[in-house]
Amino acid sequence: MKKPVIVVAHNGTADVPARYELANIDALVRTRFPAHEVRWALTSPWMIGNLKKREFADIFPPPPGRNPETVQGLPDLYAELAAAGKRDVVVVLLMIHECGASLDIYALPAPGLNLRFVKPLMSHEHNVDTLAAAVAPQFGGAGTVNVLVGHGNLKQFDLNDSFEFLAEYVKQRYDNVFVGTLHGPPGTEAAFAAARASGATETLFLPLMIIDGGHITSDIMADTPESWKNQIGLPARVGDSFSRNDKGMQLYLTGISKQLARFPADKL
Repeated sequence: MKKPVIVVAHNGTADVPARYELANIDALVRTRFPAHEVRWALTSPWMIGNLKKREFADIFPPPPGRNPETVQGLPDLYAELAAAGKRDVVVVLLMIHECGASLDIYALPAPGLNLRFVKPLMSHEHNVDTLAAAVAPQFGGAGTVNVLVGHGNLKQFDLNDSFEFLAEYVKQRYDNVFVGTLHGPPGTEAAFAAARASGATETLFLPLMIIDGGHITSDIMADTPESWKNQIGLPARVGDSFSRNDKGMQLYLTGISKQLARFPADKL
């Protein structure tokens, strides 16, 4: 019987270094699950249009000898898999938190396919301890204030509950660790005020994001009065995103293993 296909769903990026980070994630998944076909799809119609407009033919640069992952969304990929006679699919939502895109994915029709989902790491508030433990080894020592950078949701603020839970969780367990979000609560006011009052001499921004992209350069570290760096007013640096965080990526790989195990054993 055909083994389940692993489909990695991500927003995508036109940032060249970040595209190579996606390629590294692809290699990690393929190495861990060599017997399974691994495919990719983009979750953002805007990004699909942007990449095509900029004449990117692939989601990330493929290694030599491997076909590129075509710039396409889940509906097209689902149709392709079904037409090829594939049935069982594990869809990996390569995201940190639930958002409008993830809800759309759960509701997306997939005729002929049997889907299992690896949900975003913070799909449930009780997962924040695991996420915090994955990021904690990067925390700076005395003199460093650590600000966890979340994307958040621009319209569906209820989907930011996990960030508010995380903010309270790290406040109770770590010194000089705070959470800010680009969109929706908890926002930045409390985190920035706490950072300025901490007595620290530098800020370490830790992206709760899969890859480094435009938000880090334009919102966090830009040389503008509105940037997070300048609003806090301390020398600043940026830690690793999740694509370069071994503990963080292992959480996704473990999720894939668990969902594969839900299919009959003879398909694994």
